[in-house]
Amino acid sequence: MRFDSVIGQDRTKQLLQRTVEQNRLGHSYLFSGPDGVGKTLLALDLAKALFCRATGERPCGVCRDCRMMEHETHPDVLVMQAQEEKRLIGIDQARELGHFLTIMPVQAERRIAIIREAENLTEEAGNSLLKTLEEPASFALLILTSSRIQSLLPTIRSRAQEVRFSPLTPEQIRQILRTRPELEEAEVRFAARFANGSAGRAFGILDSGGREIFSEVIAPLLAAGRGEAFELSDSVADWARTTSSKLEPQRERVREFLRLLSCAWRDLLAERVGAAELPFMPEQSSQWAARPGAPGVSGILRIEEAIWNARRMIDSNVAMNLALQELFERIARIQKAA
Repeated sequence: MRFDSVIGQDRTKQLLQRTVEQNRLGHSYLFSGPDGVGKTLLALDLAKALFCRATGERPCGVCRDCRMMEHETHPDVLVMQAQEEKRLIGIDQARELGHFLTIMPVQAERRIAIIREAENLTEEAGNSLLKTLEEPASFALLILTSSRIQSLLPTIRSRAQEVRFSPLTPEQIRQILRTRPELEEAEVRFAARFANGSAGRAFGILDSGGREIFSEVIAPLLAAGRGEAFELSDSVADWARTTSSKLEPQRERVREFLRLLSCAWRDLLAERVGAAELPFMPEQSSQWAARPGAPGVSGILRIEEAIWNARRMIDSNVAMNLALQELFERIARIQKAA
């Protein structure tokens, strides 16, 4: 059995391989770990391997079941996630899934349901799933994926076997990013460094223009130690608004900007305390730290506090421009006092 779609996660793949080979596969699993590290991909690969008709190594990729899995048309697998407009998995979806897992398979020996980002289950939907978890059909397999398992009902967590996924290494992320030949190597390196172990986040950085906003706002701010708060906040807000006309996607992009900004300052902090390695921008960070008037450890910690305060303001529905303007004004005061 092989899981070719997933890069990394060798320990987890070996665990699942042994479980299947020893015929010890359970009825419910919770794949836990950071976003964008292969949880759903591995769940689908597992389903493909279980459905595959080959007598040798599975999945073969050529049998009828493998081809149907590739085209997302297999009648015995159901993938469920939050409805985009509600951002929640509701009771009706949970009932649909429960019903799906009680019907005999159409062409395979199992029926497999995958719930993506199960932390989005409403309490009512979660309670509806308990009967499925407590009294599963002999042919049913339920896999939940989550990056925030603490948000799941304890009764769900206790009834599903947890399988943990690790953050990806920068090299593994670069390997994944290189599957998109249009990306330049500089883009790949940048995204891999700032992805925090998540290939999904790396693609998000590139697709959102994260490298561009870093170059236009963050790098000049750290290199020069100054910037007009109104202009900086307008630049970031305008960048956020290009993602969608809806407010929440805009706020999510501002959160990503704040994360990039925090990473840059953490590089400077690492340089200040004499760390052996600067994880994000080692070349620029050493130059930024050497400029006259660059803040020391206490100043950087105060800037980090200001960034987190801006994040709290965004989460509290404060207007983006106001939250960003206050952030840049606080950074300017801290740097001026350095």
